[in-house]
Amino acid sequence: MTSRRTIARAVAAASVALLLAGCTGGGGASITRPSAVVISPTATPTPAEAPPIGQTDAYVGSWGEVAEQSPHLVIAADGSFIGSDGCNAIGGRWELEDDGAIEFDDVSSTQVGCDVEQTLGDLDEATVDGDTLTVVDDDDRVITTLPRTGGPDA
Repeated sequence: MTSRRTIARAVAAASVALLLAGCTGGGGASITRPSAVVISPTATPTPAEAPPIGQTDAYVGSWGEVAEQSPHLVIAADGSFIGSDGCNAIGGRWELEDDGAIEFDDVSSTQVGCDVEQTLGDLDEATVDGDTLTVVDDDDRVITTLPRTGGPDA
């Protein structure tokens, strides 16, 4: 009986050791849980080239109320943007055009059906006049205007 108990203990100890080794990432598969939920349609966009400093200050910051079912954009100095059309998350890159407007590129969006008006799904360009961002589509039709709600450090 002693040898059976010894073997059973050895097998149990080896099993526990294997299970613990798999949990430490020592070659076995491991599951990691994110520390925070990030609402973003894509990974953080990598701009080809950051926009010129000084010319873009008028655009960088938060536009619209950052709240559920409210259209908004957060335009970053590194040439990326994120936001929501009030339902779907959007994001991508932006760059300063020769005419002083910004053009949105590499735009991606979630595709959730919602009961709110979705205004930013067709965004193409934007201009700033004071504290108002005017967003237009490919046909230069105004699709929304958003008030500035935060400065470049927002």
